[in-house]
Amino acid sequence: MSIKVKLEKDGRVVNGFTGFSWTLVFFGFWVPAFRERGKDFCLFFIFFIMKVILIVMLVSQTNEIQESIKLFGKYTPSYSSLTPSLLLTVIQSIEIWLAYFYNKYYTQKMLAEGWKPLKDDEYSNTLLRKYNYLEYTDSELV
Repeated sequence: MSIKVKLEKDGRVVNGFTGFSWTLVFFGFWVPAFRERGKDFCLFFIFFIMKVILIVMLVSQTNEIQESIKLFGKYTPSYSSLTPSLLLTVIQSIEIWLAYFYNKYYTQKMLAEGWKPLKDDEYSNTLLRKYNYLEYTDSELV
């Protein structure tokens, strides 16, 4: 579950996030697009294109299998027929892994670019410290 924190830079306030990104799981490359992260958008769009290509390959293989069964009454599988399924599983696993770490990466990148939590927002400050995005000061540790 993702938790939203407010970040500010030059009078502009945006949302930072912590936790698992369910939106990334369901909406993929659109998440970095709406967050205005061009490089991240390109990476996730490449994953999307690869998934579409693999799904098309799987559908065409399914059609070939059905035709082979109709014509010959049997189908002899080969190792190459497993490749699209295996690659699709690997890509989906990578996307789940990215969804787990993307909010942390995004928020830490924003903080590195000079975005700061709002001064009067103790909730955001506490969350960012809890998830080790911000350093604790000596007076806060006592």
